[in-house]
Amino acid sequence: MNPDQVLDQIIQANPRPAQAQAPGTVLTRAALLVELDRRSGDMQTQDKPAGQKTKPASPPASSPRRRRLVPALAGAAAVIVALVIGVVALSSGQKRVSQYADAAAAGEPDAIFGLFVESYRTGDVAGALPYVDADLSVLFTNLSDATTWMPGLIEFQGALYGRDEPGPSVCEGPDESGWVSCTFTEPADGILAAAGFPETTYRGKLADGRIVTYQFPGRAEGDVTISGITDSVEIPLGEYAAGIDPEGMAAQCDVARGLQAGELTSGFPLVKNQQCGAFIAGFLDDYLATLGG
Repeated sequence: MNPDQVLDQIIQANPRPAQAQAPGTVLTRAALLVELDRRSGDMQTQDKPAGQKTKPASPPASSPRRRRLVPALAGAAAVIVALVIGVVALSSGQKRVSQYADAAAAGEPDAIFGLFVESYRTGDVAGALPYVDADLSVLFTNLSDATTWMPGLIEFQGALYGRDEPGPSVCEGPDESGWVSCTFTEPADGILAAAGFPETTYRGKLADGRIVTYQFPGRAEGDVTISGITDSVEIPLGEYAAGIDPEGMAAQCDVARGLQAGELTSGFPLVKNQQCGAFIAGFLDDYLATLGG
């Protein structure tokens, strides 16, 4: 509807007699149209009042593609962060590569024995057991079937001695009699050094890359009168623990149960398994104090 049509309807709604004169304040049709045009132009170009802030324009709506892209980028960033954290964690927790690894892979007996002893000392059954022959014979014992008792012995070693990081080691052999040996320097504040073993020597014989003869450390070759580490360290520590907590000792180092399971026992009151080793290791610091360690 145009302005003329609007005015016609207004006139029809409130007609005046044709002879009546319109008041002086009443605009003619032409004047009214001019006034409407003027006011319309003023409204489009008028200045905003002083102090009034212009309302910021609303940002354009994000396109569907952009909305999909934002979470995708966030997800990719999360994956990158996770990968970085994983690499750092792997680097910090990575197992130390043995100095004997390459030579052992080449089949050198002394290096193979070195790998075995390193795993043996830290309680790493999976790392040590592959180098042990099932028919392993142990000097000064009547032990048999090493696959039965050796896993428990390795776990016992790790529970008791695993906290002490050994110093440098040297592996040599085989000598004319077929023996290979590895000598580890013990930490000065460790249990073995405190008990009079600043160095610990392990000896064994190998055939086809497996240990077929083993001598517990702390004994001289062929001399059963020399007290070994078991007699000098482990049994006294066990007796010390039993004196403080006899009930705990009986429960955790049950010799009868160990014998029934085919595990290695060392007189009263030890069973060479992880459970017993961890129990007596709990008394280690107090026991070292009695030795002046």
